[in-house]
Amino acid sequence: MSWTTLTLICTFFPVLFFVILYFVPASPSHHIMKGDKIKAGEVLMWLRGTKNLEDVNEELFAVKMAAILLKLEILKLKFIVLDLLFNC
Repeated sequence: MSWTTLTLICTFFPVLFFVILYFVPASPSHHIMKGDKIKAGEVLMWLRGTKNLEDVNEELFAVKMAAILLKLEILKLKFIVLDLLFNC
C-alpha cells in the first residue's frame, strides 16, 4: 500500500464526518443562548419527532432554565477572575 493510498483512506473519514455534521441541526440550548426561542422549539420538536409544540414545552422550559443557570455561572466566574486580577 502506498503513502498516497493510506493518506486518502485516512482523509475519507474526517471528510465524511464533516459532511454529515453539516446536516445536524444546532441544539435547542444553542438557540436559547442566542435568544431564538422559536427556533429552539422547532429543533426540539424535530429531535423528538413531534409536530406539536405542547409535547416539548416542559423540556423547552427546562432547557431555558439550564441556559439561565449557565449564564449566571459564567457571570460568576467572570467576577471571580476580575476579583483575582484586581485584588491580588
